[in-house]
Amino acid sequence: MAVNSPLQVVRHAVQQVAGEAASHPRTRQIVHIAGTSVAVREAQLSRRAEVEHAAAEAFALTCRTAPGDEVTPRLLAGLTLSLVDVTFRAWSKRGETDIVAITEQIFGALTALVSQQPRATRKKQRARSRQPSRTESQ
Repeated sequence: MAVNSPLQVVRHAVQQVAGEAASHPRTRQIVHIAGTSVAVREAQLSRRAEVEHAAAEAFALTCRTAPGDEVTPRLLAGLTLSLVDVTFRAWSKRGETDIVAITEQIFGALTALVSQQPRATRKKQRARSRQPSRTESQ
């Protein structure tokens, strides 16, 4: 049995949820309404904590986090819900039918985003690499 990284588990969860929901004919209409109606969006957000809690519990089991580690499952759950939200918004606006392809684009954007270092950090690292070490200058 292959061991999946937490990010692979998140990707799978997003694809499963998005694929299942997109298979229902009215989902695009519901997503559009949720994106344009403040009241509907507030109602949706009122249940987010409950859904996030259930997802965090599932991630704790699936990813076998350390006992007492409440941070990792919560991060994975929050990330999953955010990615599902962004996926549905993109899917709704683009009019594409292949939501799994959109999840791959969203994950590509996320991967590119988190793999980049902030510019200030890169400049500091370059500056440090140009300076002689303390042992060299003494």
